[in-house]
Amino acid sequence: MADLKHQINIDAKPEKVYAALATQAGLRSWWTADTKADEKVGGKAEFGFDKRGMVFRMKIEKLDPAKRVVWSCHGDQPEWNGTTLTWDLVPNDHKTTLRFTHSGWKAATEMYVICNSSWGELMYRLKNYVEGKKPGPLWKEYWTEARMPKNQARETVEQYFTLWSQKDYQGSRIHLADDLQFRGPFDTFHRADDFIRAVSRLGPIVKEIRMGKIFSEDHTVCIIYEMVTSTEIGTVPIAEVFEVGSSGKITSILAFFDPRPFVEIFT
Repeated sequence: MADLKHQINIDAKPEKVYAALATQAGLRSWWTADTKADEKVGGKAEFGFDKRGMVFRMKIEKLDPAKRVVWSCHGDQPEWNGTTLTWDLVPNDHKTTLRFTHSGWKAATEMYVICNSSWGELMYRLKNYVEGKKPGPLWKEYWTEARMPKNQARETVEQYFTLWSQKDYQGSRIHLADDLQFRGPFDTFHRADDFIRAVSRLGPIVKEIRMGKIFSEDHTVCIIYEMVTSTEIGTVPIAEVFEVGSSGKITSILAFFDPRPFVEIFT
């Protein structure tokens, strides 16, 4: 048996690295655009290459947020079949040491050598993606505007909203375009990082987010929800309209709510 091992330091917290490994949107941004991945243990993941001339099929064995991701491979490539892919994330002074092992190879074949080189390149592409350098996936087929799955915009927004409502603001950042345009009753932002910093400051007064309705058409998604606060404001109804670009990232958010109850708290 033979194992492939790689290690790289990434200038980002483990939560952000984890989102690049454990979400469909994250995986599409550095490995292959033709990625379909569940985000739960026991789920499935498919990675297509060269117009689906080859598909790697995985079972998601373990998801330990910000710590570990494990997949087992069950096809289609014969030499990958029966192998295990393990990603270990180790905090390192506000950064992350990422250790990757592709284990269970039956022999160090020519395919083993090719994959070793490919994984080395992919580790740097993953690093650059998480650090905000936008390298794009190594295999770019399939992910174009014309061929975007009809429900992909909705899936992206739902993934973002789930992380955001759980106060995993850095994790939700992975679904936002760097030049995100946000407009609401109080603030306007033109960068995703500025927006995330602002919503993080709101976190301490938020007790719960109650999902209401979600509507979608093409690349536009609308979510109506309630924000339950720990202040005299109580519960605030909010509507947000999201636009998802061809990159699969949220490019704009338009928020609607009554700002008057917030005035005394924030002014």
